[in-house]
Amino acid sequence: MPALTTTPTAAPPTGEGADPSVADEEALADQAAEDIFGSEENARNTAGLITNFVESWERHKHEKTPADWLADEFRRHPHLWSGEEEIVSTANEIFANIEQANADKASLHAHLDAGKSKASWLARTDRGRGGCGVASVGECAATIDNVCKAARKRHGR
Repeated sequence: MPALTTTPTAAPPTGEGADPSVADEEALADQAAEDIFGSEENARNTAGLITNFVESWERHKHEKTPADWLADEFRRHPHLWSGEEEIVSTANEIFANIEQANADKASLHAHLDAGKSKASWLARTDRGRGGCGVASVGECAATIDNVCKAARKRHGR
């Protein structure tokens, strides 16, 4: 894993004809990693946790519902939760958001396949009014993180 930088980087050139160099893009990626993880150790820990979750899902995906599996994974980290109710409600909320995001993605693709624009799809959904649509793994992770933060806040943690 490349070292994370701790100094702010300049934004790449913008506007017509702008072509950020590879170094500019790498510097922005390093700064984003620093902003997200805070340290290289946190980045490694996060990568390990994600790997563990993916491997666990592969082992258990035919045995449990996704929300039950995630609740079991959360139980492996009891120090993060105020209790069982928070674990279950957060797992259920995460999967409700993922199911909504998947439905939104399917709806958008059907809309586009019908020859309509993304803008017109956004205009007719709450995603165009500040809701959270998920178009990538990164956005999905951010959605999950936000759900967890909101759940912890509701439970006073």
